[in-house]
Amino acid sequence: MKGLLLAASMTLLCASSLSTAQTPRDIPAMFNRVDVDGDGRITPEELRRDATIDFDKYDLDGDGVLSRQEVEAQQRLHLEKAGGPGQLTPAQFRQMVDSAVVYYDFDGDGRITHEDYIQRGLSQLLQADFNGDGVVTREEFYRLHQYAPR
Repeated sequence: MKGLLLAASMTLLCASSLSTAQTPRDIPAMFNRVDVDGDGRITPEELRRDATIDFDKYDLDGDGVLSRQEVEAQQRLHLEKAGGPGQLTPAQFRQMVDSAVVYYDFDGDGRITHEDYIQRGLSQLLQADFNGDGVVTREEFYRLHQYAPR
């Protein structure tokens, strides 16, 4: 049960561009999706573009703010990719959504705006930028996700 909750809590990282992988096989595809110019590096500009696409997909009413209901829908989508929301009790799902709301509300004002979403993605970019050069290489991305290509 503890492992399941841990796995579920990891899905709260799903929306921001650098952390949407659900399984190890998703990691190379995710890198390639964000690295639009195919140069083997994710730049802040590429991340902003990808985060904007994700945000717009989840902002169902188009008001520029992710509501709790929209975050719930987003989390259900990611849980389905990971094996289904039936793995969690209603209380665990609420806890996961609560955590996601806090995580994405980057400035802590109680609203998840487009800019909050992008700032969360950029903070993940900084986490993955192990050498501090302002971009994330494929190797750094794999290292962040503890992924070893086969």
